[in-house]
Amino acid sequence: MTGIPARWPGRAGPAVIDPDPRLALLEAMLASRPAWREFDLLGELRRRRVPPFEDPDGSTLGLFRRHFLLRHLLYRLRDRLLARGLGDLALDAVGVRYCAHPGPRRRALVAPEPLRAYYLDPDELASTGAAEVDALLTAFWRRYHAHARREWALRELDLGAEATPDIIRRRYRELAMQYHPDRGGDSARFARINAAHAVLVGLPASTGGGAPARRGDR
Repeated sequence: MTGIPARWPGRAGPAVIDPDPRLALLEAMLASRPAWREFDLLGELRRRRVPPFEDPDGSTLGLFRRHFLLRHLLYRLRDRLLARGLGDLALDAVGVRYCAHPGPRRRALVAPEPLRAYYLDPDELASTGAAEVDALLTAFWRRYHAHARREWALRELDLGAEATPDIIRRRYRELAMQYHPDRGGDSARFARINAAHAVLVGLPASTGGGAPARRGDR
């Protein structure tokens, strides 16, 4: 296991006083530097030899466990800061940022947070093995590359993220007519336009010159 403390908070949040010394350390680190990437924060905890972050296990399961425990501690710290009226933590996919705010008891106004419930539940970590971590990573990379392919396709058609199917269709027809080789257009540009349109409408691209390859396709 990962050295997770025996005292876990309930779903309603921990008490204001939490004896885990790692929370005090994280609070001090965020006070001196309000924004951290998770990668950098994990590295600093490893450098300080804070258990279990000094664990050299580089497997996907070992990395996941350290990620889970860090998020678990950050959500506990967030609850403590909110309860004491000292601030809030903004957690996103890549890191954490400390945000000062006036007044205590802000948590009562915050909607339920599925990620908070997930990271504060010890059963989630205990029940996650190597196979589950690999499945999570596969799903993540699939979503990541789907997003990256869509961004590429929108740039190729010079469209914004808010483009509707009708806008995409009209723009594709306009560019296809402009760059069609039979009309003296650029064949390579025409191929990229076709590939971009295929990505945006969910069809397999039949022409080259296109979107970034997915991780599993390399």
